[in-house]
Amino acid sequence: MLETLGSKEVEVQDKQGRWYILRVRPYRTAENKIDGLVLVLVDVDQIRRGEQAMREARDLAQSVIECVRVGLVVLDEAFRVRMANAAFRKLCGVPKDEIEGRSFPELTALLWKLDEIRPRLENSLETGQEFEIEHEAQPGGESIFRVNGRAVQLEGARVLLVTIDDITVRAQAQRLMDRERERLAGQVRTTEEELKRTQNELRALAASLFTSHEEERRRVARELHDDISQQLAMLANDVEHLRQNIPQDPGEVNAQLEALRGRAGALSDELRRISHALHPAILEDLGLSTALRSLIAEFAEREEMPANFTFRNVPPDLSDEVKAALYRITQEALRNIAKHAGRTHVRVSLTGSDSSLRLVIRDLGEGFDPSESRGLGLISMEERARLIGGSFRIKSGVGEGTTVRVEAPFSAKEDATSG
Repeated sequence: MLETLGSKEVEVQDKQGRWYILRVRPYRTAENKIDGLVLVLVDVDQIRRGEQAMREARDLAQSVIECVRVGLVVLDEAFRVRMANAAFRKLCGVPKDEIEGRSFPELTALLWKLDEIRPRLENSLETGQEFEIEHEAQPGGESIFRVNGRAVQLEGARVLLVTIDDITVRAQAQRLMDRERERLAGQVRTTEEELKRTQNELRALAASLFTSHEEERRRVARELHDDISQQLAMLANDVEHLRQNIPQDPGEVNAQLEALRGRAGALSDELRRISHALHPAILEDLGLSTALRSLIAEFAEREEMPANFTFRNVPPDLSDEVKAALYRITQEALRNIAKHAGRTHVRVSLTGSDSSLRLVIRDLGEGFDPSESRGLGLISMEERARLIGGSFRIKSGVGEGTTVRVEAPFSAKEDATSG
């Protein structure tokens, strides 16, 4: 120092670790002669420790930002990237040296067509208000981002802290949940409507059944009173008249007795017909196939329509419920044909398989639109099929005839019959 006449300043620490600035310079006398060295020791420990704390805080903040899984950038007042974390670099797919110092609005517009970001950045920098944008990078939601930004003070300067979060999966999951919620709500509405319609149909069917029962009782009572009772009274009168006026000629007596016997037989047949209409005993005595054959033959004769019946593999041990249900369904279908189909050809088939029985009733008549016409007859047939665990389907069209199909389960125990 004495040789160069210069001064020197260094930072030193004492044994306790405190920081000082040591300044050394030549000492000049009044005669302007160099006569030694002047040493000055300045205590700067608090300043150095404050600087150290600031450096550690900055390093910690940078480490935290780097580890955040959401894309994060710090922008200067010109919206250039001062710092970007690893998540943002990964999201961009751009190296670090190509991001820092680059214009953030230009970068996001290039990568994700995020053109509306600059006005939001300007407003946030001016007012200090936080902003949020949800942006769909591609039509159809292939990439969806949520952008948040706010102005902060950093090292005496105003900067913008911006996060970009890829919410594509969450947004798609939310959309899926919304669609599923709407679908379920639609199903609930449909189910409620169907339930309400079914309840109305069941009420109408119950009312119709009550009405039908009453009408059937009145019809049977009327037939018994107006027809059977009168014929019995007339037969009793004729028998009494014959008893009181027995002819002398045995041949004439036999002729009158034969006539009375014929009338009694006719009355017996009529009573059997009425009883059969109320409950076909033939179902229990001879089985479903024979009962259906008899029913269809009566229909063909009464309605003067060609009608034929075929059956195959029908087990003889069907339950009473299955036999009654299929018989009544056929009866109702034939009644509908007689009322609505016009003069046509009717085919009825009954076919058994390993575990089910199929009844098909087909006509070539006028047909109808099932979606527009759903009478109580169809409802009653469908309900009868449901009660035996079966299915009921109807296919028809205007001018195309009608086909009714019923599938009924059963458990066969004996060999099937054919005919």
